[in-house]
Amino acid sequence: SLGSGACKRVAGARCSPSEGQCCNPATCSPVLASENRICREESECLNQQQCDGYRAECPDSIPKPNGIPCQDATKVCHLG
Repeated sequence: SLGSGACKRVAGARCSPSEGQCCNPATCSPVLASENRICREESECLNQQQCDGYRAECPDSIPKPNGIPCQDATKVCHLG
């Protein structure tokens, strides 16, 4: 059972900024997908990702194709 000191969301809040960077702190709701907010930058083997409007956490990034060079062409990407 939760103790009396357990944290809870305020009434009407759909998320908390502490749950992830895709929660708008002004509205306590997920950042709208239409805002195109980047939550993870592109890396050598993963594409950049944007908030999806459904959750506070940044969605998983989509991997770039297997076999492209990375780490100064000493390795290749495999499943991100």
